[in-house]
Amino acid sequence: MSGLDRWWLWRTQSTVVLSPVLVVLGCLVSLSNADYADPYWLDLSSKSTVSVLFLAPGFAALAAWDGARWRRLAPAAVRSWIALLALCLSAVALATLLTFAITLLVLDVQVRPAGGAPRLDVLALGVLVVSAYAAVGFVLGRYLPRLIAAPLAFGLVWGWVAFTPAVQPFWMRNVTGNLGTSCCALDVELVPLALVAPGLLAVALLASAAVVLAWSWRRAAWVVAALLVAGSLAAAASMMRPVGADPVQRRTGSQVCVTAGSRSFCAWPEHDGRLRRAAPSLGRTAQRLAATGLDVPPRLRESTRAPGGWSFSLGGGNPDQWGKTLAVSPLDELPPPCTDRTGGVWPAGENLELAGAWLLTAGGADEAFAAEAQGASLRRLRELRALPVGDQVHWYARAYAAMQTCEPVS
Repeated sequence: MSGLDRWWLWRTQSTVVLSPVLVVLGCLVSLSNADYADPYWLDLSSKSTVSVLFLAPGFAALAAWDGARWRRLAPAAVRSWIALLALCLSAVALATLLTFAITLLVLDVQVRPAGGAPRLDVLALGVLVVSAYAAVGFVLGRYLPRLIAAPLAFGLVWGWVAFTPAVQPFWMRNVTGNLGTSCCALDVELVPLALVAPGLLAVALLASAAVVLAWSWRRAAWVVAALLVAGSLAAAASMMRPVGADPVQRRTGSQVCVTAGSRSFCAWPEHDGRLRRAAPSLGRTAQRLAATGLDVPPRLRESTRAPGGWSFSLGGGNPDQWGKTLAVSPLDELPPPCTDRTGGVWPAGENLELAGAWLLTAGGADEAFAAEAQGASLRRLRELRALPVGDQVHWYARAYAAMQTCEPVS
């Protein structure tokens, strides 16, 4: 087979021939999981890599098929196994990058972020981990029959990338490179090592694959490969063990602020336009809540809790709905953490819907709308609203304090 040319090699690889199918399906997977995205480049970039869930096992299986095929042709092939792996991974990397680029372009057109640029480091990590898992599949194909190697590669990679987010310890999900399902709302950013840990493991997998292929059939190659993977996994785990379920932290940086009435409202720069449209509604809602007797702070920040739990959201919806998020914001962090210990038992939670409906009416909403929106009894809401305003505020204060605990309601 000395007459092989590089174009024949490309045209006969399953990772090349079937890559358009994976690109299309990968784009559909990412876009189906991006029903809402903020005009925040970190969010858009991470959502464009959700297809790692599909591309990683898909290309691992195709690479295994190609590896098994080259094993049959190896006696006549003039290229080394490292060269064949590089050829395979170049196709995988190009197809993965194309999938991310198409998805990101569609999200960019839909969301239209005001400024900034895509997070190339997030996209690069996605390409790196898909290539690393494809290298694992290629090695399996090098030593196993294709009908065993391909499904085995798909199953192993699928289990590692897709199943780990559902299990503990949490560090496991944070070293797979599947950032798309873990990142990133507008008010958070990645922890410093969020890209380093999965990147380190991916590099170790690539290096291990190269070692095994270069030292074919030598026992020492497998020992070195196992040590590389085990060492990188231990290091990645130590980086991610202090992190929670998602490798994110509170976002830092300055916000933009506008004044409406006697209060100022602040939001992240990506929501500057929404904040200016929402300011009149937010100002009216805050004024009505304060007039009812509630202690609404003079400065409120998007998705950042002020004393009393007050905040607001500028997510999907319209300016009137954004104003209503301010009214019910004290209830956003309920149920309290103690329900994890009580198995969900939360006696004071019986007043959650009524409290939410009352807050909406205190902010200026119609009673019927408020009751329906919060799932509360309209009759109970009207009975509460029939009391003197001071008694209504007193009821809410007691109910809100009780809902912070899991103690029985007295």
